[in-house]
Amino acid sequence: MNIHKYKKIIKRSCMLFAVTGTFLLSACKNKNASIVLITNGMQTEDSASMNSAEEGVKKFAKNSNKTYTSVASKEQNTKGYEEAIDTALAAGAKVIICPGKEFETAVYNRQKDNLSVKFILLNGLPHAADSKKEKLRGNTHAVLFSEEQSGYLAGYSAVWEGNTNLGFMGGEKDDSTMYYGSGFVQGANDAAKEMGLKADQIVVRYGFLGTTLASPQVEQTAASWYDEGCQVIFGCDHSILNAIAKAASARGRRVITVDNILNDFSANVLSCISYNYGSAIYKVLNHMEEKEYPGGEAQTVKVGSDGVYIDFDHSTFHTFTPEKYDELCKELKSGSRKVKTVDVTKNLSKYKIENVTVNLEK
Repeated sequence: MNIHKYKKIIKRSCMLFAVTGTFLLSACKNKNASIVLITNGMQTEDSASMNSAEEGVKKFAKNSNKTYTSVASKEQNTKGYEEAIDTALAAGAKVIICPGKEFETAVYNRQKDNLSVKFILLNGLPHAADSKKEKLRGNTHAVLFSEEQSGYLAGYSAVWEGNTNLGFMGGEKDDSTMYYGSGFVQGANDAAKEMGLKADQIVVRYGFLGTTLASPQVEQTAASWYDEGCQVIFGCDHSILNAIAKAASARGRRVITVDNILNDFSANVLSCISYNYGSAIYKVLNHMEEKEYPGGEAQTVKVGSDGVYIDFDHSTFHTFTPEKYDELCKELKSGSRKVKTVDVTKNLSKYKIENVTVNLEK
């Protein structure tokens, strides 16, 4: 099946909820469930990745005759995530799945004292709150999704669609956002080159906000970028996307998202880069069942319907066709088209970024 035809994940059968500060297991609850999926407690309608996560767990549980349930975090912070994990531990969970970068510190804090429990962390690596030094213990396996390829798809498709003034707006400047941004610049540059465009015809405004918290200031910054010419902004931090989208909506501009459909601003979403959490979860659980648990290891999933993909159901392309997308993905998967895993903005000439002008924000 073509990636763009990847069928929509069906609605979750088990709704998550919390009452008066107490976590409740989902409607398909089983207090003795061996596998527990932790969610961030936010609405999942905007996240295809989170929806697919439960489908992956459900599929494995059905095929292997295992029990599973879900626990929703009451608060969207490390304390809330730790309490959700504690709820799963108290229920006797043997495998705890945490789908998202936001769980990094919570998993770091709980993996040490629960060595008999196996953790699966998606799209992140465990680290302390005050450090970026990662620590994968033997009872934690991490599944990463190629951030540079995600950014590449975003940048390439935006230019191919006809946009000539692009923005990359990261949250905090770290390795993760750097890879998104570097991939975005490389994708925009390659598309411009293949379209016969020169550097004076394509502009990429490139900067970091220094925060991952949505605020009026984030919206104001996005608004100023749009007012100064940006046609589309790629926001790779989930929490700031709504603020960027509000600014885009007020001006009839576009936004590129990562794992956020932005239902309230669907007309302003140029493209949505998504991750197939469900496929990754199913594969790891199946590997555990048939072979062994790959604890202490991290794997990176790349472009493909079972990994990083553009969600065409929630994109508004006209010129960047599904056929062009399939061609691009085939080249990325075969290796005939490569994305560098370095910060190309540090030396644009060295990395042959010659067909776009990159304006770095201070």
